[in-house]
Amino acid sequence: MKDIIEIFIRDPGLAYHISSKIPFPYRFELEGRGSPGFKRRGDYQGIIELDKPDKELLKMPLSEALLKRRSIRRYRSKSIDFKVFSTFIYFVAAVQGYKYGYPLRTYPTAGALNSPEVFIHIDNVELIDKGIYHYNPFSHSLELIRSGDFKYEVYKASLEQSQVLESAFNILVVGVYDRTYSKYGLRAYRYVLEDVGHIGQNIYLVATALNLATVCMGAFIDDELSTIFQLNDGEFPLLLYSVGYPVSP
Repeated sequence: MKDIIEIFIRDPGLAYHISSKIPFPYRFELEGRGSPGFKRRGDYQGIIELDKPDKELLKMPLSEALLKRRSIRRYRSKSIDFKVFSTFIYFVAAVQGYKYGYPLRTYPTAGALNSPEVFIHIDNVELIDKGIYHYNPFSHSLELIRSGDFKYEVYKASLEQSQVLESAFNILVVGVYDRTYSKYGLRAYRYVLEDVGHIGQNIYLVATALNLATVCMGAFIDDELSTIFQLNDGEFPLLLYSVGYPVSP
């Protein structure tokens, strides 16, 4: 016990990793917290139905997308076509079907519990007003949280990373911890981080296949982003992505 206390004082992250090891004999210890369900609840100001995805836009072979994938921080001030945006977000995060009552995505999640939620700061996408949105993966639609220009606020909250100012939109990937905790207890936080990593690869590969550019950011002021995107209790910002057309292809 003394060792774990010393580790916690020195490095809380490492202490959590040690504390969440699966014991022998195997068991998960739960505290009776239930899952909030798969569908996010929020007070939205409006809904934008997105176009059906256009598979013809994704002709790039997987091998080419994997080899071309890069983190790119400079973007042109070019608006992203509504169809391109709709196709992008559909293949990144939309529900593709159900099995045993669990929604299936284009990326895996622990226990099929779908811990990630996708929020989008729109700045320069055709037919979509500037604002903060939640992506509804069940209806393939954007749910308006706040209308207006929030680019500077997101920029400040992301520790003034310049790509946030140049991008056409910024994606905030959020973890809903209790969805995974309801089954896996203290082990859940590990799995939520893994889930978010899986969707991140989708963002990179789909962006590359559509000739878009993106970069992942883990450095930001958590509470500031939570306020800007009006996150609910139990929703934690984990990764931020800027997306736009690259300065040079």
